Amino acid sequence: MTKEKQTVAFYAVLAVIGWSLLVLASLLWNLHQARDSAYALARNEAGANIEKDLAFRRWVTAHGGVYVPVDERTPPNPYLRVPNRDFDGPGGVRLTLMNPAYALRQMQQQFGGGQGVSGHITSLLPINPSNAPDAWEHQALEAFQGGQTEVMEINEIGGRPYLRMMRAMKVEKGCLKCHAEQGYKEGDVRGGLAASVDLQPFLAGLRDDSRALAGSHGGAWLIGMLAIGLVGSRAGRRLDERREADERRRLTANVFEFAQEGIVITDPEANILEVNASFTNITGYRRDEVLGRNPSLLSSGRHDQQFYDDMWKCVKRNGFWRGEIWNRRKGGESYAGLLTVSSVTNAAGAVTHYVGTFADISQIKTQQARLDSLIHYDALTQLPNRVLMADRLSQAVARSKRRESLLIVGFLDLDGFKAVNDSFGRAIGDKLLVQVADRLKGLIRGDDTVARLGGDEFVLVLSGLDTLQECDRALNRILASVAAPYLIDGHEAVLSASMGVTLFPNDGSDPDTLVRHADHAMYAAKQAGRNRYHLFDPEQDRRVHAHHEAFTRIQEALVAEEFRLYFQPKVNMRTGKVAGAEALIRWAHPERGLLPPADFLPLIDDTELAVPLGEWVIGTALRQMEEWRRLGLNLPVSVNIAARHLQCGDFVERLRRILAQHDGGLAPLLEFEVLETTALENISAVGALIGECRDLGVEFSLDDFGTGYSSLSYLKRLPAQTLKIDQSFVRTLLVDLEDLAIVEGVVSLTKAFNRQVIAEGVESAEHGIALLQLGCDRAQGYGIARPMPAEDLPAWITAWQPDPRWSDPQSTQLQREDFPLLATAVEHNGWVAGIAAFLRAGGGDLPPPLEPRSCRFAHWYDAAGQAKYGHLDSVRALLPLHDDLHRLGTRLLALAADGKQQDAVDRLDQLLAGRDALIVALEAAKQQIIGLYRAPTRLN
Repeated sequence: MTKEKQTVAFYAVLAVIGWSLLVLASLLWNLHQARDSAYALARNEAGANIEKDLAFRRWVTAHGGVYVPVDERTPPNPYLRVPNRDFDGPGGVRLTLMNPAYALRQMQQQFGGGQGVSGHITSLLPINPSNAPDAWEHQALEAFQGGQTEVMEINEIGGRPYLRMMRAMKVEKGCLKCHAEQGYKEGDVRGGLAASVDLQPFLAGLRDDSRALAGSHGGAWLIGMLAIGLVGSRAGRRLDERREADERRRLTANVFEFAQEGIVITDPEANILEVNASFTNITGYRRDEVLGRNPSLLSSGRHDQQFYDDMWKCVKRNGFWRGEIWNRRKGGESYAGLLTVSSVTNAAGAVTHYVGTFADISQIKTQQARLDSLIHYDALTQLPNRVLMADRLSQAVARSKRRESLLIVGFLDLDGFKAVNDSFGRAIGDKLLVQVADRLKGLIRGDDTVARLGGDEFVLVLSGLDTLQECDRALNRILASVAAPYLIDGHEAVLSASMGVTLFPNDGSDPDTLVRHADHAMYAAKQAGRNRYHLFDPEQDRRVHAHHEAFTRIQEALVAEEFRLYFQPKVNMRTGKVAGAEALIRWAHPERGLLPPADFLPLIDDTELAVPLGEWVIGTALRQMEEWRRLGLNLPVSVNIAARHLQCGDFVERLRRILAQHDGGLAPLLEFEVLETTALENISAVGALIGECRDLGVEFSLDDFGTGYSSLSYLKRLPAQTLKIDQSFVRTLLVDLEDLAIVEGVVSLTKAFNRQVIAEGVESAEHGIALLQLGCDRAQGYGIARPMPAEDLPAWITAWQPDPRWSDPQSTQLQREDFPLLATAVEHNGWVAGIAAFLRAGGGDLPPPLEPRSCRFAHWYDAAGQAKYGHLDSVRALLPLHDDLHRLGTRLLALAADGKQQDAVDRLDQLLAGRDALIVALEAAKQQIIGLYRAPTRLN
């Protein structure tokens, strides 16, 4: 209970107590008044009766007594001794004198007692014994002797309460007639007149009055309690409302102040009214520097006026705008922000304020650019690599289809490049490749692509051409440009190019086929004399016929139920738990045996047959999941979905029908794997479809991730929960530094986007250790299990034992800054292997240079390595081993360059031993560093 509510409760209790005491006091006072009133009435009755008797007595006394006829009711008074007490009146009627006391007694006996009041005349010296006093009357008469004139008291008579009153009766002159002989003289207290009033009727009225008073006061008390309760309740509610309002204000203030996003509030004219601390942290502007100014002071100049006009139109139309924007900090540095502008309106709908919230996404943009460069661009020439080229070629094919125009795919190989490389060295050769790349880039248009596949091989994709004559002119310009002389570091080099060319749509629609055919045509160009291009002859009829025949056979196989599902387990390498299985289709061909999907799926992936085959796979997988469930095995299963199947208009409805045919609860165990390139073809539609499927419980993963051309914004818009690293990167990550870097980049990307990651293509325990050290726990591949029939999987799960090294501390994930420890072994192993191959072959391409102070290890050791781990013996031991290896490798290459090839070959064992020693030392250092992770306080 809050302090304010405690105060309200305290005053409410005081009010209850005060009101109760007030009502009680009023009740008691009124009861007292009622009781006094009842007694006053009784006292008045008694007094009136005494006054009546006294008046009667005085009247009789004044007349000297009264003569009345003698009868049974008024016999002569035997105690009255006066002359002429009795005599015969006229008519012979006997008369007797009634003195005042006798007359009064007769009246009291015969007519008294009415209305509950009775009278009595008494004296301490009564003439008539009947007038003798009782005990109370005797005490009253004695009090009269002491000077009192009236005595009143409440007594019980016969068990009933009575009010008794007596007044003193003094001797008057007329009284001496009867009482002179008793020694009384005028003025003496002769006796008293008493009256007794039955209090029962008065008390009955008092009880009625008391009940009425209790009822009225109880009602008043209850009304007061209700009023106090109502007022207290209202006060409590007001306090609650005020507290909630205060809490909301505090929460709003805290959110405003402590939000990581920058927040700016403006008036309707866009003048800044308030900013939070994050605004200052991001922009560098203090609050006092921006108040009253327009947010345009942050403008970076990267957006034109149309951008801002469209933004404000959206705000006015929809009430908000959200998007990416480039702004500038106070220091002049540009930064990328994710901005939301919202309008605040009053009850009338008029805009009162604008609120802008933004986050600095510069680091994400940097990481995106880094990952994009690693995955899609050649490190030397910055041209698109094979991955990006394949994606752009697919897009170019789609554009050419829509425009019904020609598309050229040219496979270009430099003539004479090896001679230049051998003559001037690898460095000159690399610079020559950069100049060739620059010339090719200068010849292409906006929709065209030039890519480097590796070595001296390039691919060109030229679109938007209408005639073969245009194609011929474009290709000859390319050849002429490449053939012009090059000047590099004072050396002149002359090259030419042989180019194989294929045309779309003349040569099919498969991008891989176009490149392959262009490659074949390139060899024909070289055989024809070089420095020329050669068009590939597609032999259209033969291919169409072969394709149609194979397609028809696949249709028949589906009807004949010749397809089978095999299942490859997915495991968590760190915990050893089986995390699921991937369903992989096989064709039990009657003549050719069990065929892998690569032998038949490419023929149908872009056809209508992909839909029924895909539904067969989904239904078969669900039936198998039901069978496993009956065995007590609830195993998640992933199914590959072809692009054509995914893009059919009623995919979700078809899926809903299939799920309805099977046990409930299977949908959350089902996952669809879609190729990254498929998802990116129509990201909005695919994203919406994934969302609908997730509503049914089915999750999605992006297959072969890293082979497409995805950006971080695309990934953010795709609600796929899992990214599967393509096996082409995983298989070679132990020997290819670029593939290792790509895998590390993808794992980091999944962490940043809170996604799951799994690697395919794990073929050895060493692959698993490297993935675990990179932070990827889940994997599949031949090194874990080959795809197997469904009936074999339960037994495999029971017998499965992960490599013990995977759960060993040596497989702990490396911190990102220590990634060079993993990369060093790959980098130096490849460098040594290149030297060995060069020396054993007696020539050929020199291995790429690897300077001892510019390799990844040197960068790491000179920075984080020494700073964080320089106290470790294992880390300090690395530097001499590393430097010795570099010196020895450089010496062997120098021997070969001096013509001492055999001497260099003879010393190769020393180089290999030095490499092995470095790798062993790297592993030891890595394990000791991992040990520090487990005891973080030792890092300091």
